[in-house]
Amino acid sequence: MRGVLLNRKAFGVIRRILCYQKKFRVRLNYSWNSLWNSLFLVFKFLGTAEMIAQPGNVAAVIEVATIFNLFITYGDTFLPSPADYDELYYELIRVRKLIDHFYQTGMCL
Repeated sequence: MRGVLLNRKAFGVIRRILCYQKKFRVRLNYSWNSLWNSLFLVFKFLGTAEMIAQPGNVAAVIEVATIFNLFITYGDTFLPSPADYDELYYELIRVRKLIDHFYQTGMCL
């Protein structure tokens, strides 16, 4: 349970950083692909039936979905280049089955 709380706090920090970047239009020169791949791994790990049944995991999945929503909706304000935005969409299409799984199970908002 403690690991779930730490993960949720980490996701909250990431979300707040993205919100700050959006608000002040700060563009960090960062390899966003590594963050996206890490978040997809969280989706894959939490997507199993035994993991989603544990307390707190649903909130973690919602937090990760919120982070991706920020990237999709406001990524043009804080991603360094249009190529990074294109790379995000490429990654989302690449893991489409994983996202569809959450959509079908009602876990993705």
